[in-house]
Amino acid sequence: MKKLLFFHIVFFLSLLVISCSGGGSSSSSGTSTSSSTPSCPSSSDYTVDSSSTTNGTTVSDKSSITENSDVDDSIVKQCSTIKSSDIDDSTLDNVTITGSTVDNSTITDSTITNSTIDNSTIINSTIDNMTINNFSVVENQILENDNLSGFNSSTQPTVSSTEVEKDQQWVNGNGGANLEADLDTNIRVNFSESMDTSSITVNTSNTTCSGYSIQVSKDFSGDNFNSCVRMSSSPSASNNNKTFTIDPSANLTEETIYKIKVTTVVKDGSGNSMSEVDTTTNGFETEKE
Repeated sequence: MKKLLFFHIVFFLSLLVISCSGGGSSSSSGTSTSSSTPSCPSSSDYTVDSSSTTNGTTVSDKSSITENSDVDDSIVKQCSTIKSSDIDDSTLDNVTITGSTVDNSTITDSTITNSTIDNSTIINSTIDNMTINNFSVVENQILENDNLSGFNSSTQPTVSSTEVEKDQQWVNGNGGANLEADLDTNIRVNFSESMDTSSITVNTSNTTCSGYSIQVSKDFSGDNFNSCVRMSSSPSASNNNKTFTIDPSANLTEETIYKIKVTTVVKDGSGNSMSEVDTTTNGFETEKE
């Protein structure tokens, strides 16, 4: 009986050893299969560098697309950075785009710098030093230093500032009494965005004010721009059609306050007029001869 019990114990111990050995072999086989499966990049650290995405790709949040990469027919999600790349037929949401070319794409809530936008829709983005052309649509933007060609904007322009010369240096054209502007001063009007140059007009024939979009008049009580300063020539545009300089045909009268009016005739590159007339409240006073 004791021999039979001993035999059973040895038998079961033998089975246990065999089972453990087989399990080890199976585990090794599983490890080999796992190592052959390609790993996916983390969504918080996905870099496409000098590469191309395939059509229909979704590039995850906080991705970096840099240095001559091509992104085509893809979705680039929020908090991503695109630099020196070509983007075509894609949707970009809350990304930073620098030095890139974007074509036939939709850009939303993004910052775009030193890039070319072509045939695209840009919504609620900050745009700096851009070339925007070929029927792009731009809505609710901050536009700075832009080359505007063939796009539509719903933003109405405003007068940013006016300037006159004092000691041959540009100063505030709304500086009021005792400013002592030069008698031979030119006058500058700065707008918030690029303007349609054909809408910026001054009187070069006589002293009539009516019908001209920029008017300069002596601040006489009750005059109310009935008589304006005659200009020597049409306004000179600069700063990508945001700044217009006008030159009176003769020296201004000494120790006299002049005011500058810009009417709603002026239009931006998309044909939007100013919402209201802009007249300097304080004007500028000329120097004593």
